[in-house]
Amino acid sequence: MADEYEQIINQIGNFGPFQRLIFILINLGDLQTAWSMLLPVFINAKPHWTCIEQPVQYNVTNTVNITQKTNVSDNSCSTDCNIVYAPDFTSIQSEWSLICDHKFIGTLTTTLQMLGVLFGALILSQLSDLFGRKKVWYGAIAVNAVFSIATAFSTSWQMFSVFRFIVGFCLGGLLNINYLYPMEFIGPKWRPLCGNIGLWQIGVASLSLFAYFIRDWRILTLATSIPPLFMLLTWWVIPESPRWLAMRKRYKESEEILTQMALRNNRSIPEFRNMRNFVEEEDRKRGMSKKFTYFDLFRTPKMTMYTLILMYAWFVCSAVFYGLSLNIKNLAGDRYINNMIGGLVDIPAVLLVIYTANAPWCGRKRTLFSGMLLAGITLIGVLFLKLAEKSLTEVAFGQATVALAMTGKFGIAVSWSASYLIAAEIFPTLMRSIGSGACSIAARIGGIVAPQFVFLHEIWSPFPFIVFGSIAIISALTVIVLPETRGKPMPDAIPEWSWTSCKDSKDSKHSELPMSDIHNNKVDIDVLDDNHLEQSSTEILLKCDQGQTKEFFAV
Repeated sequence: MADEYEQIINQIGNFGPFQRLIFILINLGDLQTAWSMLLPVFINAKPHWTCIEQPVQYNVTNTVNITQKTNVSDNSCSTDCNIVYAPDFTSIQSEWSLICDHKFIGTLTTTLQMLGVLFGALILSQLSDLFGRKKVWYGAIAVNAVFSIATAFSTSWQMFSVFRFIVGFCLGGLLNINYLYPMEFIGPKWRPLCGNIGLWQIGVASLSLFAYFIRDWRILTLATSIPPLFMLLTWWVIPESPRWLAMRKRYKESEEILTQMALRNNRSIPEFRNMRNFVEEEDRKRGMSKKFTYFDLFRTPKMTMYTLILMYAWFVCSAVFYGLSLNIKNLAGDRYINNMIGGLVDIPAVLLVIYTANAPWCGRKRTLFSGMLLAGITLIGVLFLKLAEKSLTEVAFGQATVALAMTGKFGIAVSWSASYLIAAEIFPTLMRSIGSGACSIAARIGGIVAPQFVFLHEIWSPFPFIVFGSIAIISALTVIVLPETRGKPMPDAIPEWSWTSCKDSKDSKHSELPMSDIHNNKVDIDVLDDNHLEQSSTEILLKCDQGQTKEFFAV
């Protein structure tokens, strides 16, 4: 119902006062997702400790005992000493002594959170299609807040891990719905801008302020978990998506919301009859069309190549983005300032993409390539900086490392925004959501392995940067073969399976290959040229003549 719905939105206002209010309120959810997602940077921080060996007592006289501390060492893992943690902050590592032989557990808890994000993205996104954006969105906010609060009362790292998995599960749905929900109220003119602007960056920066003033990990968890509960009060302000309601044939509810939007925007109430007729027609066509799966993304060699390149690009963006965010705790300097800078660098990155992705001299592909290459080169640069460490002062080395890390994060933020655009424009219409879903799954896997990449710091401090830089450069080289999508119509045609071809035969017969489109007819390929080829919603008859085979690539 794209055209009819867009016409109605144009009539009632693309981004009027009512839509702006909804956009702001829903985007407040970005604060919760940023706080919950990156909270492990502080509550899972590695503490400084002192290892004090058991004191030895000497009886000098009958009345005087002299106690001598035989050895005191910093961050030692000796088994014959008392561990005393520095009092500047607390974390789950100091709470349950997740150091030395148990240091992997801290990384494991974050990995389980990211695993929850993967499952949440798969399940909650489907539930939002079945039961509506509003119910699932508010449900995820409530459950996320409740289990975040429960995290603060964990009595073991095992309990903590279970709660963080559930929190991650909710985050997986919120990350998707936070983007999709407000877009269904806004006209196409404003979607590119609104789709790239949110409060995630503000959430990351404000988390640094919370952590700076609240040094106890339990209180910090409560401070970032309780405020999102106030979002539930907006239930009576934010309506269900009128687009979702219309597609579910709940026309009366959809029309009431659209009417309210028109009145709040001081616009005339549009005619809804065409929208109803179009939904009914689309529903009839969908019943006749083929249902596509993830396997259909690999119909042709070219389509397979594009799919794998984009999936890898999303994997890299997620692994490097979250990896650099989590690795901030290992950088020199003040980690609170570093985390704030790491969040704020995303703002100019997004603004740059809005300009370059639409510029004739650049476009989506060059923006993605440039961001990946910038991230890869700067992060690999940490290796060469480490090799030259002896010629630098400790302060200069630390500051240079932070500068390269932040530049790399800027580059990967550019790449991720650009990859969203390309994924939305390169897949055929009826497979677009499947293509984006496959890329999203790859991104969630990148988020799962990100904490493991960060853990390589325990072996050698440049290792995480070497891994991040290497996979980014590889991705930059692969995106070169992608087509430029700026200014080009999004593809609608579904390519036939072309990994095998018809064999030449004098007695060759017509073979039926299903294809989906808006027409319900049968077309003989031989009577059409490439400029007038029409698809059938039920089948296309492909004829292999003697010595001739026709191949079709929609991408």
